[in-house]
Amino acid sequence: MPGVERRSAHRTLRPAGVSPPALWLLVLAAGAFAIAGTTGAGWLLVLVAGLVGVAVTAVLLPPVLLHRVQVEVQGPRDARVGDPCPLTITLTGPSIVALVGVRSELRSTTLPIRGLIPFVPPVRGRLEEVDVVLESAAPLGLVSWRRVVRAAFAVPPLVAPHPVFDSVPPTPAAPATEDAPARGPEARGHQLQRGVREYEAGDPPRLIHWPATAHTGGLMVREVEAPGIPTQVILVDLRRGTSAEIEHAVSRAFGLVLTALDAGACVHLGTFETEGPRLRRITTRIGAGRRLAVAASGPPPSLPVTAPGTVVVVSPQSDIRP
Repeated sequence: MPGVERRSAHRTLRPAGVSPPALWLLVLAAGAFAIAGTTGAGWLLVLVAGLVGVAVTAVLLPPVLLHRVQVEVQGPRDARVGDPCPLTITLTGPSIVALVGVRSELRSTTLPIRGLIPFVPPVRGRLEEVDVVLESAAPLGLVSWRRVVRAAFAVPPLVAPHPVFDSVPPTPAAPATEDAPARGPEARGHQLQRGVREYEAGDPPRLIHWPATAHTGGLMVREVEAPGIPTQVILVDLRRGTSAEIEHAVSRAFGLVLTALDAGACVHLGTFETEGPRLRRITTRIGAGRRLAVAASGPPPSLPVTAPGTVVVVSPQSDIRP
């Protein structure tokens, strides 16, 4: 894949199976050797030597070819737990017939090739790498070997949680589309500017604050709010709880954010990330999924005394509590 660098680390290389013809070959070689030992026939010894050479080639050549195969993998920018996430895989190296797959999925192919591999993310987070299974019995097809490669993504996909929707009464308003922001402050006139913040996916271009962008060197946008639009602040506290409880809490928080966006509310999401506590405005479903994909265990951001709207805290220890 030109212009994209990826790294693949060799993890395992082991025999995967022996075909029936290989077993018959061993039986034939053993029988010819036994007959040659009793009769002294020289041509049988030549036959045995040829059969041994074929067997050695069948055993040693596949792992050599597999070791030379280079794996490149690329995925979508955003994914969701439990939803299909096809990965683009590129294999280069010796022209051999191989079985190629991600985790338990296998597919027959011929190298070099580029194609899609089915994959379903099992957990939330930043998908840094994935296991790719290569299997080959080339060139004789007698003994197959398997190699597991841990292939790294150049741009790791962000795997959002699967949303869990609680019985929270929505605020009537126009719904948001899957990739577009909710029709809240940005869709109405008489907007009130609350400040500036970093650009996030889905922000309208008209909100770009050029003086702040020039001052910081990064793309900044105006944070605006229209009078009369309900505001909801959702804080995610993941400091205590089992792994399953934490993931369920994140899924519930995702459902809350989506419900509020669909209701046209102004949503602020507070999480703890590797850089520390973070409280930012959420305008799209994709933006919410990215934030919750990297949410970690730690204290959520503290709110000012004059925090507007409804404040909701989501934690593994309890139900949603206002």
